[in-house]
Amino acid sequence: MKMSILRSRKSVFFDLKVPVIICIFKRFESTKEVLETVKSYAPNQLFVVADGPRNKDEAVKCYKTRRLFDDVGWPCQVYTNFSEENLGGKARVSSGISWAFKHVDKAIILEDDCMPSQDFFAFCAELLTKYAEEPKVMQIAGSNVQYGRQRTKYSYYFSNYPLCWGWATWRRAWKHFDIDIKAWPKARKKNLLKTVLNHSRAETYWTKLFQDIYDGRVKHGWDYRWTLACWLQEGLTITPEKNLVANIGNTNDATHMQHKSSHLIDLTVDSLEFPLKHNPIIEKESRADAFTFDAYYSSPLLWKLSRKSKKMIGLDLKNPW
Repeated sequence: MKMSILRSRKSVFFDLKVPVIICIFKRFESTKEVLETVKSYAPNQLFVVADGPRNKDEAVKCYKTRRLFDDVGWPCQVYTNFSEENLGGKARVSSGISWAFKHVDKAIILEDDCMPSQDFFAFCAELLTKYAEEPKVMQIAGSNVQYGRQRTKYSYYFSNYPLCWGWATWRRAWKHFDIDIKAWPKARKKNLLKTVLNHSRAETYWTKLFQDIYDGRVKHGWDYRWTLACWLQEGLTITPEKNLVANIGNTNDATHMQHKSSHLIDLTVDSLEFPLKHNPIIEKESRADAFTFDAYYSSPLLWKLSRKSKKMIGLDLKNPW
């Protein structure tokens, strides 16, 4: 495997905008849309991580998509890390983030199907500074899967679940990522999930998943491994009270999301009020996490069908969560 060396497009004076990492593959149109949104934020440093093609047809698409970053359209240092071989999402995204954190100590991270609002950038930037030295906070998420439920009177709440559809973190947190989850056997023996989750169905779900990953039965999912890394540190994720990232990945070129029934597709982007109302207590919001588990992880399609059925007969969906 060959990767291009770190390279700079322009030498300009830099302010304190947060660097952005964008992970791409072969989807020209969605990548172009995401890049246009990043352009409106105009970070001073942009790190582009690209996976390699699996065949000749993909090679053409990958090349065309990478060319979008030859001139991004604003004064910026562009650094590229392009793989010539196909590593797959698990290895490519995680290794790309690790590469970027050799050069910066914090970053906003997007994939080529994550369309952020402008509030997302301001939200991440402020909280990356506020919680820079707080070890209890491992990540700032852009996604909210509460479907309109307001969990606190603040601009965000704290969650066990590090949703990665547009997010931000620090080098000091990412250093705990381990693609091989070598600490899992010891963590299982110590009942880590019971302590962290305090939710029997979630504990059963995650125990099986992590064991399958450790034993090699589940090979995908860098984000699952990141979830375990956060929990091993007893770390929490900041989740906005409004959803700030839309998913535009439901196309024929999608690698992981090709079903229109996906529970993420109907999430709309909302706006946040500024200045932010900061949550003074760093502890998980249990009701929100129970809802997230049902809506996002545990049979989300069945949950969505049940939700639609309840709407049809007029039940109040805001209860009992």
